[in-house]
Amino acid sequence: MSIPENIELEDISDFKGTTLNHVPADLPDTLPILPLSNNVIFPSTITPVAIGKKKSIAAVDAATRGNKMLMATAMKSSERENAEDSPTNFYSIGTIVLVLKMLKMPDGTMRILVQGTSKAVINEIVGTEPYITAKITKIEETATKTKEIEALMRNTSDLINRIVNMVSYLPEELQSATMSIEDPLMLVYLVSTLFRMKIEDKQRILEYKSIVDKYKRLLSILNREIEILEIGGKIQSTVQQEMSKSQREYYLREQMKAIKHELGEVDENQAEINEISKKIEAKNLPDEARKEAERELLRLGRIPSISPEHQVIRSYLDWIIDLPWNEATKDNLDLERARKILDEDHYDL
Repeated sequence: MSIPENIELEDISDFKGTTLNHVPADLPDTLPILPLSNNVIFPSTITPVAIGKKKSIAAVDAATRGNKMLMATAMKSSERENAEDSPTNFYSIGTIVLVLKMLKMPDGTMRILVQGTSKAVINEIVGTEPYITAKITKIEETATKTKEIEALMRNTSDLINRIVNMVSYLPEELQSATMSIEDPLMLVYLVSTLFRMKIEDKQRILEYKSIVDKYKRLLSILNREIEILEIGGKIQSTVQQEMSKSQREYYLREQMKAIKHELGEVDENQAEINEISKKIEAKNLPDEARKEAERELLRLGRIPSISPEHQVIRSYLDWIIDLPWNEATKDNLDLERARKILDEDHYDL
């Protein structure tokens, strides 16, 4: 299985500065399949891929010994058992890629750098050992730069520029790159490669026949991301303001306590705590009730007197203290007296 990761090009020797290579016009109709987990490779892009499964490693080895071409296709689910051994788990539309660099790791896995060349469709699986091979057909894609498409490209560049300033994972160079790209397909595929989005969304962008549909899908995703980032920014700002306010109030309260202590004054809140504590001690409370009262008294001492919660806890403690714990009056079982009282309070009862 190929396991795409956020691999920097510096991780693989001599990968930096790679430019798009010339691809032969005549492509073979049968190629090894490179299943992709959690990734979609687009034409006209260069992508690092980490590979760990035997069949995928065998496919890359075969490609590097031959024309260096592979059919890269995303998997519908990477969580299924033997996901990359099941052709029914592959999307039928993928990208023919050219292996530019290969680096074998000490643990037997490998990292490769591939260049997407063109979109293609899997027509038929023709082999499964030692790797999966399939008959494919190249899908030609062209895009004339109309006014509508130019407007879509500008909108995409504007949104990307805003997002680059809001997140850390997109390189700042992307801002100038999006402005300089003239090819509509290259721009939509580059942004779709670098921007984090669901695999299903990337796959749909690849599959769309219409360049307008590709851009509309991408713009919808970018707009939604900006909305989420802006909401997240507002939430973060509000939280920071509340934290700053709470920290300032705490600092001022501590200063007031220190000043009163130096002046020999009694803190009103502490005086209240002491008074309630004496009442609890004087009350013959059961063990459970005493523990509860002491716990709430401790909470009361930590909460500012201006807080609404302070009054709630104070009322609760007063209620505990006022209850007649272990207190009882002598029972009077005189029925005639009871009758007289009831008749006086309730006519002819």
